[in-house]
Amino acid sequence: MGFAADEADLIVRKAHGHGAQGYWRGSKKNEEPDEGALAARLDYLRSVCSSEAGLRDTLRLFPEALGLDVSLMSVNVALLGRSYGIKEGPALDGVLSRKPSVLGNTLDCSGDCAGECNRCWARF
Repeated sequence: MGFAADEADLIVRKAHGHGAQGYWRGSKKNEEPDEGALAARLDYLRSVCSSEAGLRDTLRLFPEALGLDVSLMSVNVALLGRSYGIKEGPALDGVLSRKPSVLGNTLDCSGDCAGECNRCWARF
């Protein structure tokens, strides 16, 4: 994908809970990457990012995307379309280049803070 070896290693490590736990909050700890799962996640991300450059930007900003279940990402992409009118294509590319963490959102506290701000739709 054009990443230097050390940058690619850092992205895969963050995706699997190595190092800082800002996103994972202990739900992933030093997991071993599964080649098949990584390939499936990359395939999905390629299907929603219209360019390799956009995909690289998304992974640089939110490497944890490579550790998310494809089902969660697809639910969130569908929600962006349904609730915010953001369809796949240039509009989605723009969102993912600015806020790629929406791929991993898991709750909407609706103003009643649940303390999971890094996974909350309220930040979108």
